[in-house]
Amino acid sequence: MLVVGGGPSGLTVANRLSEDPSVNVLLLEAGPFDQGEQNVEVPFFVGDTIGSTYDWNLTTTAQTYLDGNTRALPQGRVLGGGTILNAMLWNRGGRGDYDDWVTLGNPGWGWDDMLPYFMRVGHCHILHVLR
Repeated sequence: MLVVGGGPSGLTVANRLSEDPSVNVLLLEAGPFDQGEQNVEVPFFVGDTIGSTYDWNLTTTAQTYLDGNTRALPQGRVLGGGTILNAMLWNRGGRGDYDDWVTLGNPGWGWDDMLPYFMRVGHCHILHVLR
């Protein structure tokens, strides 16, 4: 199996796939590994990595209601993705968001269906990776 992108979602998918010993998983990430810098590992320094080598350094087009100015659009380009840029934080949607998916014809994607997976994400597993 090939997983493209080593952000929180890609890492989660790769980890889940690797639980089956008969499956080989290759995770591809365009960015580098972080080097354990304080501005990556200490949440106090949130924002310090925006504009760094760990960021795709994207900007919006000129915005009419910002007097023609652009804005940075931080997106992680590093193993760990956007969590490297935002103090290792992420959040999930509200109950209604997931339950609406079911209403739209996607059984198995409601809050109660997803909650066991949300709970699994809350545990830290140290992975051994090749550098």
